[in-house]
Amino acid sequence: MKATGNLRRVDEMGRVVIPKKLRDSLNLQSEDSIEIFVEEDKIVLQKYEPGCLFCDSTESTIEYMGKQICLDCLKEMDNS
Repeated sequence: MKATGNLRRVDEMGRVVIPKKLRDSLNLQSEDSIEIFVEEDKIVLQKYEPGCLFCDSTESTIEYMGKQICLDCLKEMDNS
């Protein structure tokens, strides 16, 4: 894990501001969703990327009727 040298305090409502430089480097825009994970004693934040409804892949997905479907699963459905 790479140290950034940034130190932020948790406010009384549990919020933490992610520095603009980090948001920009991760292409994190206002109103984007993030996922929160716990790994041992660490909190990990990750930009949410919706995956395929069937296989959860985030590669080559398209939106179909409001749901994400990857091209592989779409091809498989066409072959059925």
